[in-house]
Amino acid sequence: MNKSAAFADQWQRVIWQNPNLDYSQRGRPNNQLAQQQYDHNRQQQKAGAIRKLAGENGIMFVFKSDCPYCHTMAPILKNFADQYGIKVMPVSLDGGGINHFPRALPNNGIAQRLNITTVPAMYVMDTKPSNLHPLDLG
Repeated sequence: MNKSAAFADQWQRVIWQNPNLDYSQRGRPNNQLAQQQYDHNRQQQKAGAIRKLAGENGIMFVFKSDCPYCHTMAPILKNFADQYGIKVMPVSLDGGGINHFPRALPNNGIAQRLNITTVPAMYVMDTKPSNLHPLDLG
């Protein structure tokens, strides 16, 4: 038996006697049913955290009506907002609407203040309107 095989054999014995040293037992479980439950629990935790944030925050979605990327992003954002109860404030840079957000607010200078040069742009807004944090730009 070579040295690496002897080491692996000995390490396996150590793991059997001291399961707390087994790195594979930390974090996500190995058993398929346990993995499903673990993944379900993680998804529930994420959803709860997002819903909590939704109560305190919203998303400002800045777009142009002729932007193909904005048209791609709009249904994804709408679905996310509906699923988690997040308020979306759509802002149109060119005054036109977009599918899923047909009644957008006109650009009242916000694009210039935030130096928005590419769309779609999304910002997280907290309860104070002056606090905007970039979420996705371009």
